[in-house]
Amino acid sequence: MDDAELLLAAVVAAAVSLVVTPFARRLAHRTGFVDHPGGHRVHETATPVLGGLAVAAGTVVAGLAFGGADRRVLATLGVALGLAAVGCWDDRRPLPPTVRLAVEAAGGLALVLAGARAGIGPGWLDPLLVVVWFVAVVNACNMIDNHDGICSSMGAVTGLGAGAIAAMAGADPVAAVGFALAGAAVGFLASNLPPATIFLGDTGSMFIGGTIGALVLWLPDPSGSSLQRLTVAALLLLVPFLDEGTAIITRLREGRDPMMASTDHLSHRLRLAGRSQRAIVAIMAGTQAVAAVAAVVVWRLRGHAAIAAAAAVCLAIGIALLAGALRMPHPGQERAA
Repeated sequence: MDDAELLLAAVVAAAVSLVVTPFARRLAHRTGFVDHPGGHRVHETATPVLGGLAVAAGTVVAGLAFGGADRRVLATLGVALGLAAVGCWDDRRPLPPTVRLAVEAAGGLALVLAGARAGIGPGWLDPLLVVVWFVAVVNACNMIDNHDGICSSMGAVTGLGAGAIAAMAGADPVAAVGFALAGAAVGFLASNLPPATIFLGDTGSMFIGGTIGALVLWLPDPSGSSLQRLTVAALLLLVPFLDEGTAIITRLREGRDPMMASTDHLSHRLRLAGRSQRAIVAIMAGTQAVAAVAAVVVWRLRGHAAIAAAAAVCLAIGIALLAGALRMPHPGQERAA
């Protein structure tokens, strides 16, 4: 599959997403899938939450059209659609965190049965690592969907990064799904950038998380280095993991339930620091874009010394970013105190 075909996959996905978004908006209003202001939410008007249907439609149509009936494509899209269905239920009638975690773990197990491997530990431990990775990614994407345009922009950037790596490795079906996700997310961003007229909802954030989590597992490993594979995976999800880590550590330090939503995410901190809504999207998407480029560079490295040096640098930068984020004040501090 050449570059033109991959670009076409993204264009087709974007077109489908653009067309489906208005229908999803009207369907959400008719069926009551609307998110109202209040609590930890920062939007000021009632907003429909079925935007994930548009992203899923674009990704599935283009992914199947250009990726074909490849086992990896079918497993990725099947698991992601299953998560989207659970997310849709959660958008209407919130589910207990334990139920969501169980469903996410089942999705990871389904990928194991389809042949997905973490490739960073002993064989007997590998299935558990796949499940842990998948649950972490889905939750990170769900948690970062707390501000207009952020989760969909993460889907676009990370989908493109994973797709580019898969294409360089000759894993064309996997690359097609990555480019399809990127295109569908870009098409949806037309309505999701601040001020958003429709949200992804858990339908969309869980679909994006499930797709990304699976894509990274399918990426070929050119050097056989577990450290290289782990570094590439972490870079492709740098901003979602940074946001997830910041929120969970903050809640634990303040004696709160780490799974309960609150205004302690990166977007809330940046907003309190005076950044505009669009600037926040640009900062977070730009940071993830740099990380995705770094992931491509690390994936192309050969030699244990070069890989170890790159991993050490990336780890140091990640720790510095997390420490900096934790030092930033957040709107929920006074309430937590």
